Formats: sequence, C-alpha cells, structure tokens
Amino acid sequence: MIFKISNFFILICLQLILISCNTGSVDDIKKQKIVLGKKILNCEKQANRALDSKRLQKIIKEYESLIKEANNFNKSNTYKNPEFEFLLFDIDQLTNKKEKFELAYDSLFLIEEKKTIYEKTKHISYEKKENIVDIESNIYRTIKIGKQVWMADNLSATKYNNGDNIDNIIFSKGDEEEDNKIWNWSENRVLVFENNYYYDAHVVLDSRNICPIGWHIPSDKEWKILIGYLGGNEFAGVTMKDKDNWEENYNIQIGSNQSGFNAHPIGYKTSGNIHEIGEMAGFWSSTISNRYYVYKGVKYYPDMCTYILTQNLNSTWRVDRNKSLGFSIRCVQD
Repeated sequence: MIFKISNFFILICLQLILISCNTGSVDDIKKQKIVLGKKILNCEKQANRALDSKRLQKIIKEYESLIKEANNFNKSNTYKNPEFEFLLFDIDQLTNKKEKFELAYDSLFLIEEKKTIYEKTKHISYEKKENIVDIESNIYRTIKIGKQVWMADNLSATKYNNGDNIDNIIFSKGDEEEDNKIWNWSENRVLVFENNYYYDAHVVLDSRNICPIGWHIPSDKEWKILIGYLGGNEFAGVTMKDKDNWEENYNIQIGSNQSGFNAHPIGYKTSGNIHEIGEMAGFWSSTISNRYYVYKGVKYYPDMCTYILTQNLNSTWRVDRNKSLGFSIRCVQD
C-alpha cells in the first residue's frame, strides 16, 4: 500500500515538473507564433499594394518560405500535454494548426491572381478630355479609354435633352415609410438619394435622350468593347472600380481605377428600397434583352442588358435586369 501511494506521488510530481518545464517554452512559442503571423500579414499587405510583377514575384517567394517555416514550426511544437495543446490553439488565429494555414494559402493564390491581372491590364491607359455640361448645367468629367470617350462620372440629370422633366422623381431622405406617404416607389423613374441617381430603364429607352447633346447611353456592343480593352470580363472590374468607396473584402483586390472609369458602388434600387451601397455598381446599356414572353400573340421584352461590378469579384457581369430596377447611367460620346 505504501509502495502504491509513493508511486502515485512520484507520478504527480513528474507531471508537475513537466508542466512547469513546458510553461516557460510556451511563452517563447507564443511570441514566435505571433511574430510569424505578423510577417504573413505584412506579406499580404505588401502584395495588395504592389503593381510591379517583379515585386510580386519577390513577395511570393517570401510568402512560400513563410508557409514552410509555419508548417515546420507547427510540427516541431506539437506535444501530448493537454494544457500545452490548449495554449497552442488559443495563441493566434492566423497560424492555428487545425486550419492548416488556409488563410495563408488563400492569400498566396490571390497574389498570383493579382500578378495575372497586372500582366493582362498593364497596357491600359486613359486620357482626360474636356468636361461636358448637360441641359441643367451639371458638369461631368470625361476620359478616353481605348478609342472610346466615356463620362468619368455618373449621370445626374432630371431633364431630357428637349427640356422635359423626367416623370416621377423621388428625392429621398432614406426614410422608406416617409417616402411611401408621398411617392409610389414602383412607378418612379428616378430616385435621388445622397446625391446618387438611380434611373429605371424607361428613362434609358426614352427617345428624348437623357444624355447631353453629342452623347448617348452605350449599347451592349459598346460595353463589350470597353470590357475587352480592360482585359476582359474576368479582370476589367478591378480597373474600373474607384479606390476609395468600396467596402474591403479579403477575397478580392481593391479597385485600382487604372482605367479612370471611377465606378462608384452606389448599389441599386428596387420598388421599395436601396440595396448594396458600398458593395455593388450597376450600369444600364441601351440594349433590350433577347429574352421575352408572349401574351396574346405579342412579344414582351421585360429585361434590359446591364453591366454589374461587385465587391467580392474582380470581374464584370453582363446580366439581364428588369426595367423597373434603378441603376446608374454612364454616357459615351457619339
């Protein structure tokens, strides 16, 4: 009995010694892990700022070596001591071994994608042209991208070229309940909210022309020419987004505005609300969708072609949208 008790006592002492020995090393490992995490984050930040392909290559090499270091570090510091394991998992989310450094690997993939975007779009340049003025004396910047000349600002007109007012304009304060007392949201042609103008497709199709004289709403074909010059659907979005107004998303490269297009993420309007401010920019084309339905022998085309940029994609979308929705308008020179 005395032998069993003494053995038990010795085992307890040994465990306490092991824990006390490991405690000192845990602090060191904690510091190392945090330092490693900071290096990984720093690499991501540098990659996000770099536009030079050589610089990106250098960052990629540094990143790869950090991944190896992190994996080796992880393997060499795995013990069976439960208290030690708990501390490892609690140290830092960036290098949690259960996640196998997924964050780092994702970032490495994004660095490679950014390099591809750079190579695809390094030829892009734009030329500032003279400002233009509409019938209401609104001033717009203009730019030449490729062989086309575009507005570099969203349209903000409330009159057609002949001086007629657009029907059913809402000047909203963002109070949906208050707006509904005065306006019928489902029938308005223009919504103005915080100096952002949302037009429905009936304005786009009106023969009185909402663009300044000598300008027009671009067709689907004209949008495709622009997108093609900017590297194609897969990459054009990055070059079109402005640098300052988009909400940051880890999974994309923030807009470079390399094209000078200045796409602002004002979202879009439905029959009762404004959606995705800071996350999406949508622009009408003048082209009616080829999708239709037949009613009593008559074809009806309820949709229009639009071009969409979103927060979580580097690309552009060409999508058909209902004519009652509200999007931005950009004009292109005749």
